[in-house]
Amino acid sequence: MSDKDRIGGLGTSPQIIHPSGLPRVNDSFPPPGPVAGQFQPGTVVAGKFTLKSIIATGGTATVFEAWDMLIERPVALKLLHPHLVADQTAVARFRREAQATARVRHPNVVDVLEMGIRRDGTFYMVQELLTGKTLNELLTIRKPLSPERALSLAIPIMGGLSAAHALGIVHRDVKPDNIILTTATSGEIMPKLIDFGIAKAVKDGQSITHFGAVIGTPHYMSPEQVRGHTSDIRVDVWAIAVVLYEMLSGSRPFADDVPIMIMTNIATSSPIPFEAVAPKNVKQYAPIFKKALARNIDDRFPTILALRDALLQIAGGHPQPVPAIELFGEPESKIIPLNPFTQLPVVNDEFSDDGDEMDSVANDDDDDDVNSIGSRQNILNSSRAIAGAAPALDLLAKAERALEVNALADALRNAEQALALPSVAPDLQGKLYLTCAIASRWQGDLTNSMKAAQEALARLARGSQEWHLAFDCVVVAQGQFGRKERLLARADELKSLEEEGDISLPGAFVASASRLARYVLRAGVPRLAVQLARGARRYAERQKNLAPEAGAWLDVVRAEIALHEGDPVTHVRRLETAIDGFTAARDMRLVCQTQFDLGLAYLALGATENAASILQTVLGVAEPMALDFVPAVKASLGYTFALLGRLKEGIELAVAGEKTKMHPNPDIESACLLAVARVRKLQSDTDTALSLTKRAVDASVDLPGRHAHALAFYASLQINRGQFEAALKSATESFTTLDRLGGIEEGEPLIRLVYALALRAAGQEAEGRKRIAEARKRLYEMARRLGDKHWQNTFLSNAPDNARLLSVASQWIGDAAT
Repeated sequence: MSDKDRIGGLGTSPQIIHPSGLPRVNDSFPPPGPVAGQFQPGTVVAGKFTLKSIIATGGTATVFEAWDMLIERPVALKLLHPHLVADQTAVARFRREAQATARVRHPNVVDVLEMGIRRDGTFYMVQELLTGKTLNELLTIRKPLSPERALSLAIPIMGGLSAAHALGIVHRDVKPDNIILTTATSGEIMPKLIDFGIAKAVKDGQSITHFGAVIGTPHYMSPEQVRGHTSDIRVDVWAIAVVLYEMLSGSRPFADDVPIMIMTNIATSSPIPFEAVAPKNVKQYAPIFKKALARNIDDRFPTILALRDALLQIAGGHPQPVPAIELFGEPESKIIPLNPFTQLPVVNDEFSDDGDEMDSVANDDDDDDVNSIGSRQNILNSSRAIAGAAPALDLLAKAERALEVNALADALRNAEQALALPSVAPDLQGKLYLTCAIASRWQGDLTNSMKAAQEALARLARGSQEWHLAFDCVVVAQGQFGRKERLLARADELKSLEEEGDISLPGAFVASASRLARYVLRAGVPRLAVQLARGARRYAERQKNLAPEAGAWLDVVRAEIALHEGDPVTHVRRLETAIDGFTAARDMRLVCQTQFDLGLAYLALGATENAASILQTVLGVAEPMALDFVPAVKASLGYTFALLGRLKEGIELAVAGEKTKMHPNPDIESACLLAVARVRKLQSDTDTALSLTKRAVDASVDLPGRHAHALAFYASLQINRGQFEAALKSATESFTTLDRLGGIEEGEPLIRLVYALALRAAGQEAEGRKRIAEARKRLYEMARRLGDKHWQNTFLSNAPDNARLLSVASQWIGDAAT
């Protein structure tokens, strides 16, 4: 039985979202409604909330599941429909709900975390995201409930209502749909009251109707609510009594299903006596319902606490909390906790290069088939200073806003419309092309992104912020395609800019040099990568207030260099710092991308559950945003699930990633193929694994690190098939790449292990023994850098390639000397 996520807030019965243990990788976003037409998955609201999916929609608002990128937690974000911004009544009710819920601080009342107004005047409210079933859902499958279970759910809700009443707040819509049965960390049910949308503060007996309107849900409304008369906290006494009546008897006190008939009966007749419909074991509660459901408000219990005390007196004390497993059974999938490496040492890494200045390495050339990337959201700061071309400026402003909230298709459409206008100034054209480059990049259309970036570079002021962003688009595109010579030309271009003394924006230069260094390293030129990173660091250290994103990019490249040098702890720590920087810059796309890298880093460290938790979080945010690297996240998470024993889920998810239609991208394609191949190997499907790995080898031919990794895995499969000569050829090519580069970003233990095994299989026993000894020594050196003994053991025992290397070495050449 899978849980259902639910958040309060709509007065009407909302839709429920249904996550299982797997992220909702195949769910389609619901058809656009009043808000969904404007806000789509991946839209960023208020600069920090990324919309993931619709939870519920009603006449006045839509509730989204969202991700708070600053605090890194799931939330429910409720958006008032834009067409109601000018409706004072609707806005007042929306604000009243937020104010009332926020004032009531009680463990059994949903928390309001924030309320705000967007630039277009749209109100939004952020609440905790509740996971569980509604009480109404429970009652449809299990009623009546035992008195112990019923009271264990009702008594806490009465506590929440009492807290609200103490503040002068009446809920006015207590019903089973507004009670969510969440599960506490102890495994027990914790009921939560939601939807204070029609709540109102009551003072001195004032009416809580609105212009005589009848507000509430018919089955649970009191006679005075039905009539639209003055009422007070006793309307909640009536409603919770109706809810408890239903829980204990399985029936409602007014049984008609037609709303107008229900309301007529409530106004004119008495409820069905509880003892007439209740099981024998609860008939002793009949006097309580007679009093709580008295038509005359003055004859009821005066407070919720009075009703609660009367119930507890009959029950003989407070009921014990109900374990969730008793009501809902075992969850379908294990919830994987996030447990960071808090014991990893803090690092202060230094570059190991000799400090040479950057060498001139190539001449620039034309790019005709590559692609792009973009990062910063607020890139068009000087747009309004461009004279003339008002229509183009308006479209640029729309494109900028769309890019800022990740509405990539809208950004691209507006920018292209502006470019089609006559007499658009070159500098404005440059900004428009840059917008196209960034939007296309994140859509995965790297070829068109690259072309747009080149057009932008030709029109933008050299060395400006926008020029650097266009430059970065070119760099990442060339990097993902493995265009080594063109990356080297980009390095010459940066060196030329530096020699001319044209570094007017050091932060932009730091980001460009760092990003270039990352891809130069991946292209197999580590010495130049270190020089670029060292130069970026020098500029960064001169700045008192370096932009967070620039510092984040410097952390990213330092993480990659650490990984190349076999320092896993520095790699993890630098990625964590980079995530903080991108978060401070409010660039959710780069946050997701770097968290993906962090998940892979944890996987390499043997912390498989940690990796799964991170990758699930990334997928949950990046997939609605439709970011280009989502297929690789799916494939990697599938492999991680397979390692955790969830083989069926793992292969489905990994294949879904590999089969995703995407624009040409050797980096992502080869990563997906290799992940699926490893899952197939775990399934003992060697033939399919061999075919997939061969495709990964071919796709990664211009990406030295990935190519070496794929070749090593290919060689391991060839050994299993008895193809020893072919295996030695593949393994030798893989090891030669590793040896030539002095390090590699992925798969080093596997490369060293398979090379030794291939040598032995080919009859070169002595050389094989030598290489397996070297491989074990290198692995232990990497483990020692982790510092903490626990994590050293995790790294050596839980990472499959590492564990296999040590096992083979022990059987072949004996245990290592301690």
